[in-house]
Amino acid sequence: MHGVAHDSRWLFRLICAFTLSVAACVPAMAGQASAPSQRWQVSAPAELAIRARRMLRAIPLLDREIAACRRPDRCFDARLLRAYALGWSGQHVQAAPILRALSVEGGATPRQLLETRLALAEIQVLVGEWAPAIDTLNAAMDAAQAAGMARSEQTAQIAFSYGVITMLTGDHAEAIKAVGNSIALLRTLGAAAEPTLAEALDTFADLQRARGDAAAADAAAAESDRILLRLFGADAPASTSARKRLADAALERGDPAAAEIAERAIVRILEDGIGRTAFPSLMAQIDLANTIEAQNRIAEALAIKVASVVAMTQGYGAHPLTAATAIDLGSTLLDKGRPDLAGAFLENGYVIARNILGDRSELTVVAALKLGTLRLDEQKPDQAEPLLLAAVAGGDALERDGLLAANARLHLAMLYQASGRAAQADAAFASATASIERLLGARAPITIYAVSNWGSFAARSGNDARARTLFRRAIGYVQQRGAQSNSAAEELRRYPGLFRQAIAADWRLATGRR
Repeated sequence: MHGVAHDSRWLFRLICAFTLSVAACVPAMAGQASAPSQRWQVSAPAELAIRARRMLRAIPLLDREIAACRRPDRCFDARLLRAYALGWSGQHVQAAPILRALSVEGGATPRQLLETRLALAEIQVLVGEWAPAIDTLNAAMDAAQAAGMARSEQTAQIAFSYGVITMLTGDHAEAIKAVGNSIALLRTLGAAAEPTLAEALDTFADLQRARGDAAAADAAAAESDRILLRLFGADAPASTSARKRLADAALERGDPAAAEIAERAIVRILEDGIGRTAFPSLMAQIDLANTIEAQNRIAEALAIKVASVVAMTQGYGAHPLTAATAIDLGSTLLDKGRPDLAGAFLENGYVIARNILGDRSELTVVAALKLGTLRLDEQKPDQAEPLLLAAVAGGDALERDGLLAANARLHLAMLYQASGRAAQADAAFASATASIERLLGARAPITIYAVSNWGSFAARSGNDARARTLFRRAIGYVQQRGAQSNSAAEELRRYPGLFRQAIAADWRLATGRR
């Protein structure tokens, strides 16, 4: 039985919200009052395909340009954008060497070197090479200064690219500062920088949502959506964030069927535009699987998740999204009563997340918590305790007395109880229950879980007065939940057999001692 209540899916979106570093101004489109000039020396259809993220359309267009090239620079921009498109369509193994070679090619202009380094940094982020990406961004900043572009769109891209990396490595405050500075600069550049501004706003929305500022997130997301939909239309891969927000809203109001329609459209658009094994496509497949799972079509959801984990492992190796997909799959298997299959996925995800993102990453903390609770259920306390202690430390580092740390303390309390450490168990139960009830309220399943388990511990410790008080609270909370909506009842069903049966048995035990 798992009292872990935490949704880490925002991290999928955050990883995949990383901007198109080289995508900026769109060429003229019908109906626009004004349109900036082209940024690269390639054909307008190829440039538009890149900017709309229709990478599979862009690659053959660029191939033809390169084959017919008669320019002295051997069509540098076409080669750059082709490598960039390869990287975004899941072919980063081929793309990175090309970009590295272009970044030191003799005869390239400062502007071309800057664009190449921006593209290379983004591909490095996609494959999880954080430190090399920072080095590349530093080189890009040097190139920007050498080219007299210190206050340019490219400089703004460097700032919010750096912001995304710092967010992925756990520094929310620094990330928000960097992306905010990027947005401020982009606003001074006018209409020409609108597409890049939209990308930065989309990233900023995810950052604000991750830290709990829904109002700021919604405002940034709405502005981003307006820009992207106006420039690219609803069926371009660049505009899928708007559909994703519609899907999320449908899930929030308890309509997973409507969310599934939006999620399937996102998957189709991304697979058509950038390929099935591309980074954002795999994220969209996982989102679709979670929406299907919410409708209790478990076998269908698991099939999608397994395929996505395999594709991530084959294509990206030890990468944060590989960790995230493995942890997500392991969590689904736990929820559906298959702990025998869940452990390997959770452990793989935990090891990858810890090695790449460190102990203070939210993904690492979630994995430690889930794997620790599984090892506790398997009666392996020696394995469970260090994982749960790591989850407490990491959770407190992210948010003092937050939900992650409280979840971990609750399970540590049960471990201490099982190993006869009564004083430590009582203190952990008290701290965890107070935090969970404050954060989630009386009717949340995990609140009832915490109160009833603390009551059980008190009863078995001979503290009948405390046990009766706690069981009365738990029973009252269960009765309150009985009048809740079907969605709340569904949430409660994720914790089968935990409440009424355990409370009734322990209540009899406690009252029998009076």
